[in-house]
Amino acid sequence: MSATRQTQIFLLLLASAALFRLPALATVPPPLHWDEASRVYDAWCLLETGADRHGDARPLFLKSFGEGDWTASLTTWLTVPFVALFGPGAWAARLPDALLGVLTVAALSVFLLRLLGPAPALVGTAILALDPWHISLCRTGQEAGFAPFFFIMALLGLQQGGLLAAREPEPDAYRDRTRERADLRPDRAAAVWALVAGLMLALHAWVYPATRLFTPLLAVALFATHRHAWRARFNQNQEPLATLCIGAVIGSAPLWLTALSHLERLAARGRVTLFAAEGLSIGERVVEFVRNYAANFSPVYQFIRSDEMSGMTVRGSGLHLVAAAPLALIGLWAVLRGCRISPWNRLLLAWLALYPLPAAICRDWNPHPFRTVAGMLLVPLFAAHGWHWLANRTATWSRRARRYAGVAAALALALNAGWFADVYFRRMPGPLERGYQTALVRAMQFAGAQERADFILVTRWMNQPYIYALLYGPVRPDELPALPRLEGADTLGFHQFLRIGRFFFPPREPDRTPELTAAFQQAFSALAPDAEGLVIEEAGRFGGGELLATFRNGEEPAAGPPLEVRRWRRSEDPRPVGPDAGHAPTTSSTPTRD
Repeated sequence: MSATRQTQIFLLLLASAALFRLPALATVPPPLHWDEASRVYDAWCLLETGADRHGDARPLFLKSFGEGDWTASLTTWLTVPFVALFGPGAWAARLPDALLGVLTVAALSVFLLRLLGPAPALVGTAILALDPWHISLCRTGQEAGFAPFFFIMALLGLQQGGLLAAREPEPDAYRDRTRERADLRPDRAAAVWALVAGLMLALHAWVYPATRLFTPLLAVALFATHRHAWRARFNQNQEPLATLCIGAVIGSAPLWLTALSHLERLAARGRVTLFAAEGLSIGERVVEFVRNYAANFSPVYQFIRSDEMSGMTVRGSGLHLVAAAPLALIGLWAVLRGCRISPWNRLLLAWLALYPLPAAICRDWNPHPFRTVAGMLLVPLFAAHGWHWLANRTATWSRRARRYAGVAAALALALNAGWFADVYFRRMPGPLERGYQTALVRAMQFAGAQERADFILVTRWMNQPYIYALLYGPVRPDELPALPRLEGADTLGFHQFLRIGRFFFPPREPDRTPELTAAFQQAFSALAPDAEGLVIEEAGRFGGGELLATFRNGEEPAAGPPLEVRRWRRSEDPRPVGPDAGHAPTTSSTPTRD
């Protein structure tokens, strides 16, 4: 294949990657998940005030939804310029992730080109460009979606810095072999690339709790598999290893500075792990860990049916395309065969074994598409190795036969990608609306536009409804500190806002949080008896006032009840009517369960 044809195919694949990641970001998936809304509102706050919504100036970690939810501020800072360009909304929340996703595809291509050659590089690039897991994550504003970019850049930096070895160095032959293979950059360039690798590994550790556990473990595996190659490299030139360490120390400054001042922020997510689970014996924890670990390797989950970030099961599409499975399995076998002589192969296998650990140690939601994000690049890498192995074994075939085989593989991949596109872009958005609380987004936009409202009382049957009030109310960041606010902690360590300005939020579990219930009752009762406002509640749970609008989460039966927006005066009877009536908030108390 000529260099011109290779470049044309690469550009076509890069365009395909952009086509799957960039269009319709404001509608597919539905806008916005509460985590996305939290991130983009905090970015708006940082842009306007230099502090997050809780008033923490220039934060390294964000309090987000409470003491149990400290998240790295890296992705939020990266979102700030997009908020400045597009305003606080879906495009600003999701475009940074989508752009870095396209760059990840390009970086993987460069990495594989140097590692295995042009044809395997194009195969790996095609599989990542069309990968359902990578596409769906890049189309959200979730912090996990940034991780693959930092990781592939770290690998590229290690490679260009001469710190990844395809084979163990031979005595007195390391210098000649690396120069012959063009793996050894000029000293200054190698040192700079190694510095980049250290920085990117550190950012990969900072960006997300799961990668914060995975990255140090992989660093140990990197040293264990490459110690002989690094010793030979160090004897020749100390600069790359030195700058690698310098980059890692500088890049991890947010982590060690936070560890010195607020260690609990680094460990906030620890409460969801098996280590913190109460009432489980050691044996039960081990069994649960093994079950979780195995679940993340399930072939059905990997290639047939997976989970979307909202928790919805995506039927008809796994994490990866089925067409990539044969090549990935062949590549795994080829890597296993060569691991005795190749440090890189051993590192790949260690990577494969380590990436499910952050999900496996958690007691909820396994398999998990976010906590295993460190393994996202493995299938494209193994598939590239598989193609490389097949190319060597079929070198004696005629040129026409090899061309037919390549066309057949490309056609299978394209058809599989077309099937995924139909599932994700046409069939999934409607069913996803419940998980993304689309009805609440629309109801809050509608209510926020109503100027004649002394209060807006919002249903407690949604997750973190206050963040939608802030974003879609909207409540400007510079106005937020002056507004009346009432909040407290729930039973899981997350906080609940009971009031922000004219928005009121009944406690989610009033029976389990009596203090919050009493505080809400007092705040809501302080309103004038004839105060007139809006009530956002599920249909059938509130019977008072005038119905202004109804909003649904798609048309599917499983979408749940619609949300109603009613205009209501506190002096009116709020009791619901009809056979489907549930509880209703009174003028002086919070709702109670049916």
